[in-house]
Amino acid sequence: TDDPNFDATPDFWTDEEIEQLPFLAEDARSRKQAIQNLVAEYKHDARVTSSIQQACWLVQTRGFSTYKKAVDLDGQEGLLSRVVLIPMLDMINHGGSGVGSSTNAELQVVETKAYDESFYALIASKLIPKGSEIRICYGTGRESSLDLFFKYGFLPSQEINEELRKVDSLIQKQRKRYMF
Repeated sequence: TDDPNFDATPDFWTDEEIEQLPFLAEDARSRKQAIQNLVAEYKHDARVTSSIQQACWLVQTRGFSTYKKAVDLDGQEGLLSRVVLIPMLDMINHGGSGVGSSTNAELQVVETKAYDESFYALIASKLIPKGSEIRICYGTGRESSLDLFFKYGFLPSQEINEELRKVDSLIQKQRKRYMF
């Protein structure tokens, strides 16, 4: 997309840039191809293509995965996951996970009988002083910094290392591409 306000994730990077993503290049190529397949029939209308790309980016970076224990037809227990868009939840910052986490709230699923009718609640996990930032853990807490970058388009600052600096330079290059 040519929108200068569009903050690109690897879905819209060149193949050469994607190849520089450690551990994520295959997933990035696959997701990029899925988006390209989706817009293929609209190639004649750049506005529609751009809108579809932005919609994919919006759902990818603003959606939250929820999980529910489930039993498959063979009796094996596992997790059923789905992505939900919850208005304004993406305005809450990621507080990390594990040691050094600054989370002070968590997203909880309030189950109903039908999984499709679940409700969601943001619950404080500790006292949050007035005027303080609310922080949750994006994902399950097991994702790497690169996984968070790939899904949400950011790198947790407390976990930067040499590999992440490489990715950060790619992010900066992309931002320059989409700015005036």
